[in-house]
Amino acid sequence: VEENMRTLRTLMGMVPGYVGFLARFGSKFGVAEGQLKPVFEEIKARGLMFIDSGESGSGAMARIATEMVLPKAVVDIHLDRTPTEGEIASKLLRLGALARSQSVAVGMGDPYPHTIRELKNWLAAQSPTKLRLVPVSAVADRQIIQ
Repeated sequence: VEENMRTLRTLMGMVPGYVGFLARFGSKFGVAEGQLKPVFEEIKARGLMFIDSGESGSGAMARIATEMVLPKAVVDIHLDRTPTEGEIASKLLRLGALARSQSVAVGMGDPYPHTIRELKNWLAAQSPTKLRLVPVSAVADRQIIQ
């Protein structure tokens, strides 16, 4: 636990401008409550949020974040697990439909050229009064999480 905390504090001191931490790819760390709570306490004390990738093992993290009243968001749709233009475009359509039905949706993508191109195309086709792209911090604790 002490080594994790030292690493966390070192990393937080090296990078400016972040709003929180993303749990990605699942891990044993994510289900080790004794290791996770001190990290979440530090994140909360700094006014940051937790972003749950929705991947294996991260459900326990979201539960603990909820119990600790740590601001959080959960990724609803991964845009580019299969980084093809057609797949990304399809996922963006699903993300938009989810946002319209639930008032908020969180998508996650990597900076692949196809992802960025499809996102630009999708955004250009959206009505700004019906759907907006916002930072994940704007949707902290606004999702319907089951």
